[in-house]
Amino acid sequence: PPVAILSDFFVGWTHHWAEKLNIPRIGFFSSGAFLTSLDAYIWRKVDRMLLLESPIVEFSDLPRSPSFVKEHLSFLSRAYTKGDSDSEIVKNGMLANAKSWGCVVNSFEALEGEYLDHMKNEMGCGRVY
Repeated sequence: PPVAILSDFFVGWTHHWAEKLNIPRIGFFSSGAFLTSLDAYIWRKVDRMLLLESPIVEFSDLPRSPSFVKEHLSFLSRAYTKGDSDSEIVKNGMLANAKSWGCVVNSFEALEGEYLDHMKNEMGCGRVY
């Protein structure tokens, strides 16, 4: 029988499957700790972010408080429509990533140490590899 699920962050729904099987789910993030932190922030606040009239989106809760032009953010988050079943599936899968037993990130401490710490301490990913 399986002892764990290691799955890409785009299939966060596997976290619910792992819970049913009573095994850990480990999320794989190929994009690095900065984008993982940014993406998690966006999906936690996607409802409010879409209502912003400003063309600049500020991420004050992230290290160094980055900001981006709204059009430069992920298409998936910009295309989100509250109540749309496909949008809700994507959102729930992305939010499930933060509940994973652990995370494997394509990065290293000297490059993204502050964002790896953010993942551990603020996002709830206690085990970041």
